[in-house]
Amino acid sequence: MTRKVLIVEDDLPFVTLIQLALRDMNFEFDVAKEGTSALDRLSKNEYDLVICDYRIPEIHGLEVLKTVKNQNPNCQTVLISAAGEDMMNTKLEDLNLLGFMQKPFSPIEFRAMVEQAF
Repeated sequence: MTRKVLIVEDDLPFVTLIQLALRDMNFEFDVAKEGTSALDRLSKNEYDLVICDYRIPEIHGLEVLKTVKNQNPNCQTVLISAAGEDMMNTKLEDLNLLGFMQKPFSPIEFRAMVEQAF
């Protein structure tokens, strides 16, 4: 069974890193480089997993993740950021995330986190 994944990230090397980390997991990837593009894709598709950067152009990553959970509460979500959790002014537990990864992150650790949900 193929699962749909939306990667919301404006740094293309990280998009490639994520795709490589999750290869062989039977995922179909969509990529959005900014918040409005992500919201557009979310309005047209249902995703099993959304991986979103904290800081993206146009619309904040947290707003994208809130929209995901409002539209599809069963969708797994991962927040990635160069800032540490302690630097964010948001209670991440309120977002019901699968996980948070601080950049740069290990592809092996990232994959292990995603494997917990699938």
